[in-house]
Amino acid sequence: YAVGEVRGVLGQVVYQRDGKGTKVVRAPLHGVPVLRVALDPEGFWARRRAGRAARRLARQGAARVLVPEDFPFWEELSRAGLRPVDPLPLLRSCAAPMALALLRRQGEDPLRAAVALRGSRAERDLVRAAEELCPRVRDLCLSVQTGGGELERYLHRQYGVALRPDWAGVQAAIRFDPRAEEAGQAVLSLFGPEADLAGLAVSVPGLERQKEGQWLPLLEILWETGRLERTDLEFT
Repeated sequence: YAVGEVRGVLGQVVYQRDGKGTKVVRAPLHGVPVLRVALDPEGFWARRRAGRAARRLARQGAARVLVPEDFPFWEELSRAGLRPVDPLPLLRSCAAPMALALLRRQGEDPLRAAVALRGSRAERDLVRAAEELCPRVRDLCLSVQTGGGELERYLHRQYGVALRPDWAGVQAAIRFDPRAEEAGQAVLSLFGPEADLAGLAVSVPGLERQKEGQWLPLLEILWETGRLERTDLEFT
């Protein structure tokens, strides 16, 4: 898909507590076109209204949907074939800066700290994290079942460093797979339906957080469409 275009039709549910309508309208969201429907989440008929809104979004081609925080009607949306916006691709692409943020939060100098990367295979996001961290930390520790040896040799050729074995006392660890060890002073888990950011907050200077909308899924959409760069994000 071209830069500036969202993958598929994007829907958005917003709350409108003074009305019961579920009319779908085309509207921009930070420059991204969405099919927006207002939903009154209160009252006896709220769940039925949510189901009606979901069917209308689906009929107009929506596949993924942005919703308010703590949205209680996912069952109705899923029944219509709608799914949430998954922020995991953006978060995994930011694994290295998040690891460095964890070190800063602990008061650790990255050049004196060890970071572990753990995964079942040497996939793209793990390799990118290794490339970005290798010149910035004292020790990079790999625990990668498939392709780990090749990745170690590649990093040694590129940066002239010998990687260290993984160990439980690393200052920060990034898990790309649920089977990876959880040991470490601070651990990021970047997989599954809900990533664990170890308490890190994600912000974008100049971009206001919506009062009700989910924040990370919105950032994912802005990143997908080229309206946001990884370097725009701050982790604290």
